[in-house]
Amino acid sequence: MYRKTTSKPTACVRSLLLAPLLLLAVVAPAQDFVLVPDESKMTLSGTSTLHDWESVLEEFTLAIHVSNNVLNNIVFQAPVRSLKSGNKSMDSNTYEALKADAFPNITFKGGDFRMDGHNVSGTGELTVAGVTKQITMEAGIESWKEGAYVLVGKYTFNMSDHGVKPPTVVFGTIKTGDAITLHYSITVQRK
Repeated sequence: MYRKTTSKPTACVRSLLLAPLLLLAVVAPAQDFVLVPDESKMTLSGTSTLHDWESVLEEFTLAIHVSNNVLNNIVFQAPVRSLKSGNKSMDSNTYEALKADAFPNITFKGGDFRMDGHNVSGTGELTVAGVTKQITMEAGIESWKEGAYVLVGKYTFNMSDHGVKPPTVVFGTIKTGDAITLHYSITVQRK
């Protein structure tokens, strides 16, 4: 008798599903991947003395070169003014704090990100408000489909690391926390 189940795949099943992707990365020639915008999302979140906040990054690009289980030539770019919180006043304060007029883009350039099972990690250069810092990032390989990866993760950093003074309003009575977290679920597909 056949019985349909609705349970989520176990780790073993996910491993079996991901095995062809990892095998492809090992045996296939070098391949280039690009962002699938409609299937990707990035948000920045943080705290303030009034409430927690979140802004959606509405526009960004990403390109990745994959060869022998290594992600190289990772190039990410996002216009600062594509950060939207749903509150124009907050957005304006964000753009000013991030020096959007002088430095209109947030960028990340990295290489030598290694795949290890369901994870990928490596280092690169994050540039925010014109200040570049070497960072280490990790992402989970959440799923795959023919010729595509879904990378999921988060990265927390302090605005002050990039020379950004956390915004304040109402004569300094409401202050934004220094730490912000980038959350992402990004789909890239073979070019």
